[in-house]
Amino acid sequence: MTTGGERRPLAEELAAARAAGAAAGLAAARPELLHLGHHSSFRLDPWPVVARVASGGSFDGSDAGLARELAVARHLAERGAPAVRPFAAAAAAAAADRPWQGAGCGVTLWALVEGRTAETAAEIRAAADALVLVHAALDDFAGSLPPLADKLEGCAAILADPARTPRLAAADRAFLAREVERLGRAIGVAGGRDRPLHGDAHLGNVLVGAAGAVWLDFESACRGPLEWDVASLPATAWPRFPAAEPRLLRLMGELRSLCVATWCWAEYERSAASAEAAAYHLALLRGRSA
Repeated sequence: MTTGGERRPLAEELAAARAAGAAAGLAAARPELLHLGHHSSFRLDPWPVVARVASGGSFDGSDAGLARELAVARHLAERGAPAVRPFAAAAAAAAADRPWQGAGCGVTLWALVEGRTAETAAEIRAAADALVLVHAALDDFAGSLPPLADKLEGCAAILADPARTPRLAAADRAFLAREVERLGRAIGVAGGRDRPLHGDAHLGNVLVGAAGAVWLDFESACRGPLEWDVASLPATAWPRFPAAEPRLLRLMGELRSLCVATWCWAEYERSAASAEAAAYHLALLRGRSA
């Protein structure tokens, strides 16, 4: 079970990916690193399968948390939504249909999605339209999802412990803690209808290929206002969501910067991208409050 704490060394995460693949019947898989983020993603070459490894950090890598992500993805697959499919080869379904846990790592297996990051105006529109379909498919998801408020509480917990953000200056830590309180009050007043959400719907979590846009990475699925997902997209995509309320979109954009800044300062040493995002979103919030 992994529910915070120190990340395991990359070599141990790689070994966990290999072991999870073997448990699912993927003999002699050779893990190749695809991405370092809140999870580490490995292609299990030569199979068209991706192992996503959670080991500590700011996200829930518990068996229950990973099982919830799989449940969301299976629900979307059953409804034909444009979303990544959990891997479940017939001979290995029993092992691949649940998280693998071992050596401080939690691992889930996924079908490989081929594609590129959405960059052009047409690709961003395709990503937004695919998210509309994901939302529609999630409308009748009956499973339990954490409330968006948990993200604020998680940020408050990280910021309350200086040891979890050692590279963050004390003044900046205090500023972010005040932002947690301010945004919590403002969003409580603004309201908004809670609904099932992707939870982390930025363009890094969608790929565009020959079959269109496909959304990935549902570990942050939650219940909250539509505007939380929409605010993660470029403003040019917002018209695809006519129900989104402008004032709540602005607040959710600020909340997203707060969450990303906090998470990335907590994992500052994880990668150059984490360090860059930490500094960028802190500066963005500072600029808005000036």
